[in-house]
Amino acid sequence: MAEAEQVYVINTEVEFIKYKIKTFTERHVYKELLPEVDKKLAEMRQAQDSLVMKFFALKVSGAKSEVVVPLEAKIYEIAEQLDANEMKVRQKVVALLAEENSSGSVSSAVDPGSEPKFSSGSSRPSHIKSKRKEFNDQIDLLSTSCGLDLGNPETEIEVDELAKNYKLKSDADISKLVREAKSWSQSLVSLSKVFREYEELALNYGEDKEELESNQTVFDTAKSRLLDLKKIVDDEDSRRNLFTLDNTKFEKIKYPTFSGDRKEDFLKFKEKMTKAFQKNRVVLGDQLDKLKENLKGEAIKHIPDTVTDLDIAWQNLHSAYGDPMRVLKERIKCLDSLKPLPPLKKKESRVTWFLELENVLEDVTQLGGNVPGSRSYCTAFSEFTIEKILSSLPEDGEDVSLRAQLSRINGDGKELFMNMKTKVAEFRQHSQAFIGSASNH
Repeated sequence: MAEAEQVYVINTEVEFIKYKIKTFTERHVYKELLPEVDKKLAEMRQAQDSLVMKFFALKVSGAKSEVVVPLEAKIYEIAEQLDANEMKVRQKVVALLAEENSSGSVSSAVDPGSEPKFSSGSSRPSHIKSKRKEFNDQIDLLSTSCGLDLGNPETEIEVDELAKNYKLKSDADISKLVREAKSWSQSLVSLSKVFREYEELALNYGEDKEELESNQTVFDTAKSRLLDLKKIVDDEDSRRNLFTLDNTKFEKIKYPTFSGDRKEDFLKFKEKMTKAFQKNRVVLGDQLDKLKENLKGEAIKHIPDTVTDLDIAWQNLHSAYGDPMRVLKERIKCLDSLKPLPPLKKKESRVTWFLELENVLEDVTQLGGNVPGSRSYCTAFSEFTIEKILSSLPEDGEDVSLRAQLSRINGDGKELFMNMKTKVAEFRQHSQAFIGSASNH
């Protein structure tokens, strides 16, 4: 299923569950509706569990954070709403049962604010203890599986510190944890089910109030820590380019090269190389060697054998070649080195020429940036650059009108530059149209 379709399905299910929660909690609890309560709650919990599984599938597929984070917030909101509203409904049920037991009759509705009646616990049914033990056993089992004390609120766990510790683990350890984390989601669903069953027994048959609240805290803590840990593990897998759970076939793309020549754009090289690392699934630990393999000439001298960190290697190269002004000036010089525009009869050659000019103008646009008054902005969109563009077109002969058309364009600075860039694209499209019409005849 495509990412956009996954997001659509998750958003649709979120709205559906919200609607179910709203309509469920707005209804008064009557005696004849009591059998429906557990059924409706079970349906909503099942829908919630299904939603969580779909979300984790999307996350594991490598969806971007701008897609994942808003959905994650919605799912947490759903969980909180469902927990809060389930408690309200159960309070209604307990109060109704208590009233029925004391008076032998049932009122038409129960005050939603009534508190559940907890017993002292001396006559507590054995199955409450059994279900509580099952819940605690699952917490212990899950804690052992992920190597973290999940259910102890008194144990302080800093997420940032935990993330730092996981950065020190080997690729093999991270891959192993990612594979294990796949089962954590299913274990969390199972744990949620057991806790809801325990909570239902506790509310309906009596449980020490502090005991129930304590176990609620344990459950909330375990759920929060497990989701934090899973995110840390998934993020580390992504950062290292391990693709542990992705077995799909892929086609490798060619790596760019860089020599440090003044005409080369280092920033564009870095962008292409980073993309190649991602597309070719080069793990983080191998990226420095792959980078060095594709450096030539003076550039390779900036990464001696003593450099063993990829970030430091990129910093060295950026210090030497990353000044946008250096590249910008070279790109503007390219306007002088353009060959003359081919004559009208060489239509395909004209298209190629205009494309080359467009590429130079696009590079100048990117390098100039969007900060008026900055050095790069003023250089890229200066009168000097505008004159260079005009000079690249013939000043006489059959194409003299092209320069005239550009010179009549209105605007100042970047606005004028962009308008001229658009007009050059129109020249190229006009030449392409001639090629198309000629082939039809």
